[in-house]
Amino acid sequence: MKRAAITLLWLGGALLLACGAPQAAPQVGALTPTPPARAGATTPDAAIASATPPSAAPTPTLTPLPPVGPKPGNTAPDFTLELDTGQTVSLVSLRDQGRPVVLYFFTTW
Repeated sequence: MKRAAITLLWLGGALLLACGAPQAAPQVGALTPTPPARAGATTPDAAIASATPPSAAPTPTLTPLPPVGPKPGNTAPDFTLELDTGQTVSLVSLRDQGRPVVLYFFTTW
């Protein structure tokens, strides 16, 4: 009975963590294009003026990547490992899926 209660508590906590996670943030370093300006042309002169091409196209801005390191807020260094199924997985491939990645290290010393 006690083991079942502990298991239910763990499952409930995991469910709360999974449901309470914020939506996936945009990829760090991804391009964020600037939306084009809307033309509210109602007069013929304004329609002609808006038909001319703009002098400069909007340029996308790059978000700087956080530094790699062990401090909070830093990016974890990339690594590659082989699963027991023989498939090779890297941290970058998991990070590119747009979902949070949790690194959990377990040992029995």
